[in-house]
Amino acid sequence: MESVNKAGHLMSLAALQHYDPYINKLLDVTGQVALYKFNSKANEWEKTDIEGTLFVYARSASPHHGFTIMNRLSTENLVEPINKDLEFQLQDPFLLYRNASLGIYSIWFYDKADCQRIAQLMVQIVKQEALRAQQASPDRGRTNGCVETRPMDILELLSKAKEEYHRSQSNETDLQTNMDVAQTPEPIKAEATKPTVAAAQQEKPTHSMVKQITVEELFGSSLPKDPAPSALPAHSPSDHTPSESFLRGLTYAPPPLPLEPLLTPHLTADPGGPGLVPLLQAGGSRDPKHSVSPRLMAQSGAENVPVLTGPRGQTGPQAAPQYINTHKGDGHGIPKPVSDFMPSTLVTPQSFREPTPKAPAVFTSKSTASAQNKEADTFAQPQAQSLVKPIPAMKAGLVVPGEEASLLLSPSVFQQSTTKVTELQRNPAPPPSPPNTLGSGDLPSALYNKTQLQDVLIHLIKNDARFLAAIHEAYLQSLSKDLNNSEHAPLFHSRHFFSVLSVSLAPMEDYHKPDQQTLQALRNIANRLRISSIRATSAAGSGHPTSCCSAADIMSVLFFHTMKYRPDDPRNPNNDRFILSKGHAAPVLYAVWAEVGYLKESELLNLRKIDSILEGHPVPKQQFVDVATGSLGQGLGAACGMAYTGKYFDKASYRVFCLLGDGEMSEGSVWEAMAFASFYQLDNLVAILDINRLGQSDPTPLQHHMEKYQKRCEAFGWQAIIVDGHSVEELCKVLCQPRHQPTAIIAQTIKGKGIPAAEDKMGWHGKPLPKDMAESVIRDLQSHILSSSKRLHPATPAENTLPVSLKNIRMPTPTSYRLGDKVATRKAYGMALAKLGRVNERVIALDGDTKNSTFSEIFKNEYPNRYVECYIAEQNMVSVAVGCAARDRNVVFASTFATFFTRAYDQLRMAAISESNINLCGSHCGVSIASPGEDGPSQMGLEDLAMFRAIPTATVFYPSDGVSTEKAVELAANTKGLCFIRTSRPENAIIYNNNEDFRVGHAKVVYKTNDDHVTVIGAGVTLHEALSAAEQLKKERINIRVIDPFTVKPLDSKTIIDNAKVTRGRIITVEDHYYEGGLGEAVCSAVVSEPGFTVHRLAVAHVPRSGKPSELLKLFGIDRDAIAQVVRKMLSTATNAK
Repeated sequence: MESVNKAGHLMSLAALQHYDPYINKLLDVTGQVALYKFNSKANEWEKTDIEGTLFVYARSASPHHGFTIMNRLSTENLVEPINKDLEFQLQDPFLLYRNASLGIYSIWFYDKADCQRIAQLMVQIVKQEALRAQQASPDRGRTNGCVETRPMDILELLSKAKEEYHRSQSNETDLQTNMDVAQTPEPIKAEATKPTVAAAQQEKPTHSMVKQITVEELFGSSLPKDPAPSALPAHSPSDHTPSESFLRGLTYAPPPLPLEPLLTPHLTADPGGPGLVPLLQAGGSRDPKHSVSPRLMAQSGAENVPVLTGPRGQTGPQAAPQYINTHKGDGHGIPKPVSDFMPSTLVTPQSFREPTPKAPAVFTSKSTASAQNKEADTFAQPQAQSLVKPIPAMKAGLVVPGEEASLLLSPSVFQQSTTKVTELQRNPAPPPSPPNTLGSGDLPSALYNKTQLQDVLIHLIKNDARFLAAIHEAYLQSLSKDLNNSEHAPLFHSRHFFSVLSVSLAPMEDYHKPDQQTLQALRNIANRLRISSIRATSAAGSGHPTSCCSAADIMSVLFFHTMKYRPDDPRNPNNDRFILSKGHAAPVLYAVWAEVGYLKESELLNLRKIDSILEGHPVPKQQFVDVATGSLGQGLGAACGMAYTGKYFDKASYRVFCLLGDGEMSEGSVWEAMAFASFYQLDNLVAILDINRLGQSDPTPLQHHMEKYQKRCEAFGWQAIIVDGHSVEELCKVLCQPRHQPTAIIAQTIKGKGIPAAEDKMGWHGKPLPKDMAESVIRDLQSHILSSSKRLHPATPAENTLPVSLKNIRMPTPTSYRLGDKVATRKAYGMALAKLGRVNERVIALDGDTKNSTFSEIFKNEYPNRYVECYIAEQNMVSVAVGCAARDRNVVFASTFATFFTRAYDQLRMAAISESNINLCGSHCGVSIASPGEDGPSQMGLEDLAMFRAIPTATVFYPSDGVSTEKAVELAANTKGLCFIRTSRPENAIIYNNNEDFRVGHAKVVYKTNDDHVTVIGAGVTLHEALSAAEQLKKERINIRVIDPFTVKPLDSKTIIDNAKVTRGRIITVEDHYYEGGLGEAVCSAVVSEPGFTVHRLAVAHVPRSGKPSELLKLFGIDRDAIAQVVRKMLSTATNAK
């Protein structure tokens, strides 16, 4: 094992234990590996998305060993148990293996030495596992060849019950299919026949950790043993009478051996390098030195056995691989090798290609069980002529002990004709809809006792797959909830389980399958939306018609079948909400509102014109738009704010729908929003993902790997359902399903759907169709619009959203500070916010896990139901704030450190475009934040003034004491647009009387005499430094005038200019902020046209460091001494000039 320091070892072990708590030892680790999978149909290797670090480990439970590749490309890791049936072969630098499900894989190693070392370790572990299996008692429970030592748990029991149900449903078909493999047509008596090996294989659990139990063992029963159970036939003929189909399936003898040429890893002694070769050995015998299980035999004339040589003639890892065709039995239990081979060279890594994405099987009516019963014709695929090389045949015989045949096999030897992973298995369909009835058959309607309930439960499980699926899904969700709410090992809570189960089994009262006329009307609307989008973008000469076309069916179903709203009143508070997060598809949104009659059809042709409200991306000047979108990745966060408001503040029935593009799924803000929605259980939120595969300049990272989107959404706590995004029937069904968590509808679509020349093709993003092409496409789309007399109208929403008033929100009592008392403005903010909350219950507070620093915790303690913890996700916090403030439903205050708003700047500027009214408080501004430990520059807000001053709709408050802070909070609640309140950490004296009047854009002169020489402008901490400098200079008979701007934007230019004229145009600005964009530049902009004015600016000149507040103020020349020195210098310069 390569050297790993102790700390790194422990960290790696801890990381693995996070995924598997049974891991207790790290055996080896190597970096830079990649996983390839063998495609038997194409006879070539395909690179998977798994690439990262390989760990080999030991476990304290069965299976006792395993390996994993921690994927650095995504959250999907490879995890494989290592047992006696895992088979390896070395093709340096590739380590090939076949797992328990007969999948063939190859691990590529950057370092050949790592490859050889790991290969040796794998062989040693397989030997250990084989020995462990041999020593195990035959009556012990086993899992995939390993002795079972773990206690049973409910998840495994439920999984086993599901498997038993599916086997019972497909029992007869399975047995018939398996028996057809036999080739010897010798009839036998059915009653004397034992189950075949192939049939016995069906008894193996598909899940490596599931125990062999029955439904009765799982739930208990008072029923007698079923004489004809629906599960697989029992092993003993006395237990039951075989069915007729079973008898027909047992009319051939002898039972065939499983068609699997088993390989056993063994290290060669060849000096050319360590390699893995299979031992060819006699039927049932085993070499005691190796875990050997093959039934392939070499002929006695061993000289005819082909030996694969490498470049220097050696055997081993550099030799080209061969693969052997399927063998046949000779009728005596010993296989007879086939005389012909189908050898193939292992293709070079340069020939490996990325896998071609395949559409998932969604809402299919075919059962997984029936799909598994299809036999794979292993060698039916045509082979490339250049890969076929005939070699001498092998004859029956025994391998001489101690002799080894150097035969390196290609991946095809791993395959067997009885197993095939179907497309349905790789892309499982979503869980079936909850049943309208609990089961089939007549059940007693009286109250049940415990015994009767057990019997009924078993009846339902055996006869209704939907019921069993609902139980299983409910348990998984309750377990997930336990995991999220516990720091320790999860415990099963029946309350969680049955609350989820009750929802899962609830009938879909709101869903009525649309009739064919409705479905056709929805298809017609979708095509009209495509036509309108193409016409509008062609008329504008710009736009994104292909992005509109992929979403047309989704928009049709949403607006004309699912959503409830008043089309003549788009902002009615009872309406369902819709956010087009993929804002570049705005033309299809405009087409929808023309379809419902809110817009005129002719207005669509004014898209993107200077005098039209139909801009290139949605903006709230359109009444049907709540928040502006177009900067991708932000719509879902705003939707979260709306959904939170609907569920917890409005307590109304309206729902929130958000349509996202697959390109924006790369934005971290999307996943911040997903985490928020699942944490707060926003079951009134539906996100529709338009997965059309193509981005602007490249395909999206996951393209059409729908199951990966599904896994990611589920990992974030969402109900994720894959659908055909162009099937209006599927969309109708999934959008009406009951939900108890946020729902992600993952719609597979085609970009440019309906435009033949652009469908699923790069190079068409953001390009309108040429005129002749547009006309041709429109004619074709019109031909698909079938006559329908049915006119669809949106459903009317329930009137259960109460009106709110956010006007004239004032403090309930005057301020009550005492002059001279010291208080930090950050604490004054929290106190003022709580005070304001007493006036109006629509005042709410958000914070990013800094509430004990921003003092928003004062509000939380008083109004916990109106406080929203957004955790460390500032981008999402701002988007949620915008959503909560939409349609004037709340007065929103959001707080965090001032410097952390920089990461949410794009959300801030989009909030301005959204015409949003949100209030933000940034604490810990400037270098004066130093706390015990002196945090340093990463925590110092030194860019925030520049950032907010650049936003057109922003008002920037910079209070300097408790009184002005409370006034700022009150004013912000009543000011339109973005408001930013900059607060400080140090405690400073109260300088204003409680009855002082403050207004936006009005500065305060806090110190003056009749003979002032210089005007000094400071704010926050520096205002108090300026006042100290005034007292210091007064002793020198130098008088200065000190101004508090109160709002940096808008700045009170008049007060500054009038007072500066008194001091002969001499102005000094001092600020705890960088020079760029702060108070100094604001003042310079205000007086730039005034003749004879001189402005000297004091600010933080470069990136600061840790230190005490007084030390840092002095270091950067913004303390009282520095102010006094500049005053003296300005006066000295003026005297010299005279």
